[in-house]
Amino acid sequence: MVIRYLICFVALLVVCSPVHAEPGSGIRIPTKNFSIVFAPADSSIAVTIDLSLVNPDSDSSAALLFSPRAEISGMRWLVGAETLAANYRRLPPETLAVTIPGQELGEPELTLQVTYRYPVQVADSGLILLDRGHRWYPLIADNIALCNLKIEVPKDWFAVTGGDLVSADTTGELVRSVWQSRIPMFKVMLGIGRTTQYVEFTQKSEQTNLHLLCQPGDSGSARGILQEAAKAFGYFSREIGPYAHSRLTLLETRMFPGANLGTSIIALGADMIAPIDRGGDAMLDLAVASQWFGAGVFGRFQDEGFWFITLSLPHYERLLYLRDTQGEEAFLKDLNRGLDRYRQFAGTAGDIPILQVDYLNTQEKGNVVAFKGPYLLEHVRRMIGPEAWEQFIMRLYETWQGEILTCQEFLGELVLVDPMAGSWLTSALSETGLPQE
Repeated sequence: MVIRYLICFVALLVVCSPVHAEPGSGIRIPTKNFSIVFAPADSSIAVTIDLSLVNPDSDSSAALLFSPRAEISGMRWLVGAETLAANYRRLPPETLAVTIPGQELGEPELTLQVTYRYPVQVADSGLILLDRGHRWYPLIADNIALCNLKIEVPKDWFAVTGGDLVSADTTGELVRSVWQSRIPMFKVMLGIGRTTQYVEFTQKSEQTNLHLLCQPGDSGSARGILQEAAKAFGYFSREIGPYAHSRLTLLETRMFPGANLGTSIIALGADMIAPIDRGGDAMLDLAVASQWFGAGVFGRFQDEGFWFITLSLPHYERLLYLRDTQGEEAFLKDLNRGLDRYRQFAGTAGDIPILQVDYLNTQEKGNVVAFKGPYLLEHVRRMIGPEAWEQFIMRLYETWQGEILTCQEFLGELVLVDPMAGSWLTSALSETGLPQE
C-alpha cells in the first residue's frame, strides 16, 4: 500500500528523539569536523570530532545527545592556542553533559574535541550504515551544521556520506576520502561497505553526478533507477532551484524498508528497488524532491507544521513533476486517490489538523500530512496562479536553502505574495476536514 511506504519513508526521514538541549539554551554547533578510521578487525570505528560551539547566552554547560555505546578516550577544549581538559558527565539514557570553560577566556566560539570508538556490525549485505538515530556522534537535537569528514577504510571497502567528495586517494592498503558539505546538514549519515558486495553506477543530471551503489543482484534495475532519478532531479533543479552539491549518492540497504534521507545521500531500502523496476517511481521521486525541501530546507523538528514542511511540500512537488511528465489526468488521479483515503475519516475523531501532527505513528496522521497537505497546496497554487507559485517556491528555496524554515515563516512568506491565500492556508492547516472552496 502507498501509505505503508509513505510511513516507512518519513519515519526514517528524521531519525530523532524528542530529547532537546537544556531549555532556553542558545548553544549552537555551526561546524563539525570528523576524522574516521575503520579497521574491520576492530568491529568499531575510531572517531575524532571537532565541534565548534557558539555560546551567545554564556551557558555553563552543554547537553549533547551521544550514544552510551561510544567509548570516550579523550575530550578537551581547544581555545585559541590553549588546550584544556574537558569536564563531562554521561547521563541516562544518552546525554553527554559538558562543562563549558569560564567566560574569562574571552572566546565567543570554542572547539570541543572528542576522541572515541563506536562499535559497528557488518550486515550480511556487506554494509555498515550509521545515522543520526544511532547517536554515533555528539549532537544537539535541532542543530544544523556544516560538516567536513576525513574517512579512512581498507582498499577493499568504500565509504560514502553526505556532501561532496573532495578527494579520494589510495595509499598502500588504505583508501582516504575527504567529504565536505556546501550547506549545513541536519544529520550525518555514514555508509561503509565491501566493494565485492556492491556495484556502482553513475549518471549526470544538470551539474550534479548521481551515484547509485547497489547489490550485484539488483544491478539490472540500476539504469532504470538512475534514469528516473536523473529525470526528476533535473525537473526539481529547474522548477525549484539549483542543487547545492555536485553529488547525490543513492545507497541500497537491506536494513530497513522505505527510504532514509540525508543531505546529498539517500539510503534506499531493498523493498523500494523492485517497485521502481516495475515502474513504481513515486517513492523515488518523493525522495529526490525531498533533497530540496526536507534535506535542503529543513523543518524545525517538533514545531507546529514540521511535517507540512518536511513531507506535504515535497510530496506536492512530486505531484507537480507527475503533472509535467504524465499530464493533468495522471496528476489528478494521484491527488484524488490520496484524498479519497483522507476523506474516509475526515472530520471524525481520528482526524487532526496538520499543524498538530507530532509524529507519524498512525495511518490517519500519515494520511493527513501526505494527502490532505498536497491538496491544500494545490488550492493555493490555483489561488495565486501557476507563475506566482513557481516564483514563490523558487524564492523560498533560494532564501532558506541550508536553513531551518518553520511553518509560520512559510505562511509569512506566502502572505507577502498573496495575503488572501496566506490567510486561507493558515486557517486550513489549523482545522480538521476539508475547507470549503
